[in-house]
Amino acid sequence: MKDLILDHKDDWRMYGLVPYNISPIQQGIQFGHAVQEYNNLIHDYQNNDLKLSDVENFDSWRLFGKTFIVLNGGTTNSRIIEDAPFGSLNQHANTLKDLGVVTAEFYEPDLGEQLTAIVFLVHKQVFNKKEYPGFVDYVNSLDFTTEYKVFLINSFKNEDSYLHKPSFEEYLEIYSNWVDSIGGIKNVQLREFLSKFSFA
Repeated sequence: MKDLILDHKDDWRMYGLVPYNISPIQQGIQFGHAVQEYNNLIHDYQNNDLKLSDVENFDSWRLFGKTFIVLNGGTTNSRIIEDAPFGSLNQHANTLKDLGVVTAEFYEPDLGEQLTAIVFLVHKQVFNKKEYPGFVDYVNSLDFTTEYKVFLINSFKNEDSYLHKPSFEEYLEIYSNWVDSIGGIKNVQLREFLSKFSFA
């Protein structure tokens, strides 16, 4: 059993976004409410259009990982202005759904049913940058000349988006290999999304 625990110790972490303008203890409480909503979602996974793998991921975190990461999600406001929610927390919820990330949300009755927490599981391929380096470190680990590494890194940094890369074949192959090494484009997008946040 000990080896199983070591193998699964930190594969998953439960990340959460909470409003900036409630007290730290309330941020923790709202996060906890949302974790229970996630548990409810998983408990009834078939009726929530989830996969068995979503249950397995949650169980891996619940039994072995157990780590919480609470981040500052900004403001909460469900008003719709120009077809988008006004609150940044509400906008982040939409972004995560667009990325295909399974989320659970909590709406606090004592705050007018405002969104006060979003939680979601994140795999180590996203947060463990020592084991799964970013593109720059990945390129630096390859057996290329320094000049070519600089060229690849500059090509990566100068693009407006990770989805639009130079069209030359070798670069695309290197970039695709890196994307595969961290679990696919969804993880790349989630890395970029999470890079915008600080701890609550």
